[in-house]
Amino acid sequence: MSAIEPALVGAPIFKGFDAEEIRDVIAVAEPFSAAAGHVFLREGEVNRSLHVIRGGAVRVERIGVDGPVQLAVLEAGALFGEMSFLDGSATTATVIADRPTAVLRLGSDRLASLVRKRPTLSALLLRNIALELKTRLVAANELIDHYVDLNRVLAERPGAAQLLGL
Repeated sequence: MSAIEPALVGAPIFKGFDAEEIRDVIAVAEPFSAAAGHVFLREGEVNRSLHVIRGGAVRVERIGVDGPVQLAVLEAGALFGEMSFLDGSATTATVIADRPTAVLRLGSDRLASLVRKRPTLSALLLRNIALELKTRLVAANELIDHYVDLNRVLAERPGAAQLLGL
């Protein structure tokens, strides 16, 4: 049996998987490599694939008032496309290769076929996606708290905006 890439063994999506289960998922995945600047997902487009980064990095951006706003940079082992993958909805962000990047693309049809044969994988995958979403929600809540606190300071101390250069 071939060795599993270290980035994939440690990937959050594979937490709790044994080596055979990881290989089974990899076997149904489509490997894809892209140059820097390649757009994997575009905000607002429908997505039916989950992507696991094997190497390289991607930028996650959303359209803002003054143009694109970078939300995150994801590196080897991270996943993206999980929100729209779950229900086939439109993506909520654009994901762009920050440098040459290799991913495993897990299409919903291929993955569904695998979990029909190996039902225990479904529970593991969904749990791991839920844990990833929880981690990202906690980070978003911390960011919201930061801005709520900043707005509170500005409301309570009108001169603070000038001191902060706002």
